[in-house]
Amino acid sequence: MKNLSIRAKLLLLTLAPPLILALVSSLFLAVQSKWEGQTRIEDYKATLTQDVQKSLKDYVQLALSATEKAYLSSQPEAAKLGLQDRGREFKANLMRVYTNNQGKTSAKGLEALLIQVIDSYRFDQTGYFWANDFTPRVIIHPILPKLNGQNVSEMKDPDGVYLFKEFVKVAKEKQEGFVEYQWLNPKSGKVEPKISYVFYFEPTGWVIGTGEYYSELKARQQAEVAASLAGLRYGDSGYFWVNDFAGRVVVHGGDPKLNGQDLKGFKDPNGKFIFKEFAKVGKEQGEGFVEYNWPKPGSEGPQPKLSFVKSFPQWGWVIGTGVYIDDIDRLLEAEQSRVSHQILTMMGTTLAIAAAVILVLVAATSGFLKVYILTPFKGMAQLIQRLGQGDLEGRLPVHSQDETGQLIQALNGLSQDLSDRAEIAAKIAKGDLRQKVTLLSEKDSLGQSLNQMVTSLSEKATIARAVAAKDLSVPIHLSSDADTLGLAFTQMTQDLNLVVKQLRIQAGGLATSSDHLSLLSSQMANTAEEVNAESRTAAAAVEEISVNSKTLAENAETMNGNSLSISEHTTQLAANFVNIGASVDKLARSIQDVAGKAFMASITTKQAQMVSQKVTTAMDRLSRSNLEISQITQLIHNISNQTKMLALNATIEASAAGTAGKGFAVVAEEIKGLAIKSGEASNAIDGKVRGIEAETNASIEAVKEMIQSVASLAEANQGIADQAQNQAGNAMTVDQELKAARTKVEEVAELTKALSEEISSVSRASEELAQGASEVARTMSQMSLAAKETAKGSAQLNQESKGLSQMAEELNQQVSAFKTT
Repeated sequence: MKNLSIRAKLLLLTLAPPLILALVSSLFLAVQSKWEGQTRIEDYKATLTQDVQKSLKDYVQLALSATEKAYLSSQPEAAKLGLQDRGREFKANLMRVYTNNQGKTSAKGLEALLIQVIDSYRFDQTGYFWANDFTPRVIIHPILPKLNGQNVSEMKDPDGVYLFKEFVKVAKEKQEGFVEYQWLNPKSGKVEPKISYVFYFEPTGWVIGTGEYYSELKARQQAEVAASLAGLRYGDSGYFWVNDFAGRVVVHGGDPKLNGQDLKGFKDPNGKFIFKEFAKVGKEQGEGFVEYNWPKPGSEGPQPKLSFVKSFPQWGWVIGTGVYIDDIDRLLEAEQSRVSHQILTMMGTTLAIAAAVILVLVAATSGFLKVYILTPFKGMAQLIQRLGQGDLEGRLPVHSQDETGQLIQALNGLSQDLSDRAEIAAKIAKGDLRQKVTLLSEKDSLGQSLNQMVTSLSEKATIARAVAAKDLSVPIHLSSDADTLGLAFTQMTQDLNLVVKQLRIQAGGLATSSDHLSLLSSQMANTAEEVNAESRTAAAAVEEISVNSKTLAENAETMNGNSLSISEHTTQLAANFVNIGASVDKLARSIQDVAGKAFMASITTKQAQMVSQKVTTAMDRLSRSNLEISQITQLIHNISNQTKMLALNATIEASAAGTAGKGFAVVAEEIKGLAIKSGEASNAIDGKVRGIEAETNASIEAVKEMIQSVASLAEANQGIADQAQNQAGNAMTVDQELKAARTKVEEVAELTKALSEEISSVSRASEELAQGASEVARTMSQMSLAAKETAKGSAQLNQESKGLSQMAEELNQQVSAFKTT
């Protein structure tokens, strides 16, 4: 720090706070970004888990809704509606047969035809109609022919219901209606609850009816639901399964081999009885989540899985579906990667902006310091140096009223005051003792000293004038113990008093040698005066030269050291500029690389937009195709219904044809069977198409959201590319400015070296001047020897003056003129 320049110190003082703030801010930003990233991941994980759980619940609820719908269809009220529709349709067909054949055959022949139609008609493979009269006597029963013609008025079921009487009662009272009873089920061989629909057929006075076993209705509905759930899919591999409360698998969409198996003892690698747990949650909680391990296609061994199960207690079912945990983990990893990339991008952008701001701040601060501080300080240093060298004419321009301007004004004032006082001192040196210095303040020691010097010199001049007037009695006041001139005047007056007194005493002896003594003394006085004056002048000059030469040598040595230090610092500064230039060049290349990657990312996102648009178009075509398929299946369904009606009519016509129409009746029955299967197939296809249509619509919405996300990403990438190009241009500009600054610094280093050489020359000249002063000192020593020789001559002259006694009288007269103490 001691060797740093003022510029470096000011730059350090100015830039240290923003640099520290930038570092602290960057650290805080990094910590906060990391914390926010972790928080976002945790929130995303929680949200994802909730979404997955909600999706599983929604999927199970969808399957449960279909199950509930089928269950409701198996209930008595729904069964009644189905039987009623079928019975009314059959009644209408019988009426057409009766109407078409009335008058063409006898009444008995017509009844026989109607009996044949009833006997041959089937629905749902095992469904049939029977007929009895009001007796009640069975007219025709296709399943139990032994009842044909029998009186069944006393026939009752195990619960005591006289079922045929009930048929007659409903037909008489309501024309149509329902009767619940128990009847032998030929499939199971057991008497089971059954519901029948009966109607009154007026042309023949018959009661015609059909029925449905509750057990078969339930089994059929369960089979339809199971088949529907087995083929139901969502996502890439989502499926459903159903097990009962006992742990038996009703249907498994993922592994059909498990259908019908008892898996209550099946457990995963961790020892969990999975299907027991499903049944337990379904029984005790109604619904809930279960975690376990289950084989996953494409993976080695069972994988962790999360499933949601919900019970359907009406049938004792537990319906479930699940998702593999590693699928969630992959989504979390993708989100974490995306968040990390966003954080790194944000931090990189922030650091780049901070670096740019700091570079701008450095340039602005450097320029400000140079213009408003360093340049004025250099001028003040040069002014002080000139003042130190005795040049009091220098002045500095004042460009501001701040502390720097005030300091320049103070230096200018000091220079002016020193110049004024130097002028006064010059006048005093010329003998003008009328000068007086105006004090700047009570502490103006220089002014006080000059005034005291003038006063002291004035006193000494008064004494000199008195001595010149031959008055040696004037008292002398010493300014201090170091008042050399006062002491000299005191000594002089004392000596003159002694001389005058001695001259008075010896005046008689000097008379004879006065002429010779006068001549010699005059010569000696002149010579001594000249020697004395020259020696004093030379001594003063030698003293001043010696002091100035030493000072000059010291200043030259100091300046040489400073110039060498400046040279070293400028050389180091040039090297630093090289390093900074290299760093800026690397930064420019990095920014260009970022710009290139951002540009490529922008191109990729645009390609993704085009692909997404194509996908959307394909999805729209698929949706239209689904609609067309749905229309086709509806057409097939209508054709199937018409075919069944045609088959029924064909059967009726074949019955009317008698034996010749039996072959045609068989063909009509086959056509009716095919029509029934076609109807069922069209219903299944319609269900599939509706599922595909729902998935297609969801896919279209997802693709639209993806297109929006890709568009946003494209805009962000384009912004990054533009910003990176701007930063690259700024970096190139900074690099050029650094190269120019490095060139200037190298020139300053060369000039500093040259200045150091010139200062060395001045130092050598100062040493030579000191040597010259030594020579002068030796010369002064020789002059001192000469003075001693002169003193010897004076002694000889003194001896000769003893013979000048004849001049004593005249000398005594002259000496008497002196006033002594």
